[in-house]
Amino acid sequence: MEFPIVKRINECFIKPKLEENFNKPYFLTSWDLRLLSIHYNQKGILFTKPSPKDNESFSFDNLLESLKDSLALTLVYFYPLAGQLATRIDKDQQKCVVFVDCNKGPGAQFLHATLDMTVSDILSPTYIPKVVHSNELDDFVVRYKPPSELMERMFHFTSESMKSLKAKANKDNVNNDVIISSFQALAALIWRAIVRAYELAPNEVTNCHLAINVRKRLDPPLPDDYFGNALSNIMTSTTAGDLLSQSLGLAGTLLNESIKKYTDGAVVSDDHWAEAPYFIDLSTFSDLRSVRFGSSPRFEIYSNEFKGLGRPVAVRSGNGNKFVGKVNTYPGCEGGGSVDFEICLLPQQMAILESDPEFMDFVSLAI
Repeated sequence: MEFPIVKRINECFIKPKLEENFNKPYFLTSWDLRLLSIHYNQKGILFTKPSPKDNESFSFDNLLESLKDSLALTLVYFYPLAGQLATRIDKDQQKCVVFVDCNKGPGAQFLHATLDMTVSDILSPTYIPKVVHSNELDDFVVRYKPPSELMERMFHFTSESMKSLKAKANKDNVNNDVIISSFQALAALIWRAIVRAYELAPNEVTNCHLAINVRKRLDPPLPDDYFGNALSNIMTSTTAGDLLSQSLGLAGTLLNESIKKYTDGAVVSDDHWAEAPYFIDLSTFSDLRSVRFGSSPRFEIYSNEFKGLGRPVAVRSGNGNKFVGKVNTYPGCEGGGSVDFEICLLPQQMAILESDPEFMDFVSLAI
């Protein structure tokens, strides 16, 4: 299907509202530095445009000015986002430091573009249209690009479906000391379904990777409002045969136990970046054996309301950091514990997933 071309109307750069000289550089942690090789966050929210009948006072030009002013105020508190990456090279020590120069650069980019499509044109198709990838900006570094045939689809799970799934996983669980959470049950369901779609041999090892917030897992813990990346990866492994021949509860228990073990000691022992620095290579992620979960249903996406637009109707993501087996998680639009999952697979694998009865029995109409 052919889609209209996104047209850039204008572009400007926004500085913090209060003119201050941020003399100190903002140094990055090992959690930040290892991510320099991957794409920036490309999450976007969709709003319906108010009709004159619903809101006679609405003006798109006024909205743009209001957004610019709000961004300028926000950057007062999050001023590193208006800076630029810089390097400091010590030839004698053979070291290079990458940091944010908060006084360098024109500010945060603000882009106004148009597209001759409706919200329904974007949300109605079964598979996420490629036009949503048009939010990409110019990169300063060459990054991994997903295969052109990669398909993306949103799967919606209502709060009732989540409760049923949690109950099933715990009923199937033979270990009475373990209580499987709703998210662990759903992650187990998706892991099993994607492994079936991969058509792995019973003796092949499969991995489930969960991106996890480590703020409260450290001792002492980081504050909730810690600014920067504070996440790590938890990997759970088993063979395809063991994962699929036993119950959903077993898969949920495996994930539950991996998460419980990831305490302060595990976080610290996993972080060897200072001794052996590395950058994440996304090309190694698409091994057709693994499932990797990103984002979180706890992010308050639908609380982003702008004057005149009301509440968002959906969330979508760009092309960055997509590969076979990537699963992005979001809260459902209606709230109440509902969840949306964006799953990336090749066409043949997606077809198998869509015909998987265990998986599809819990899926509701996609939003």
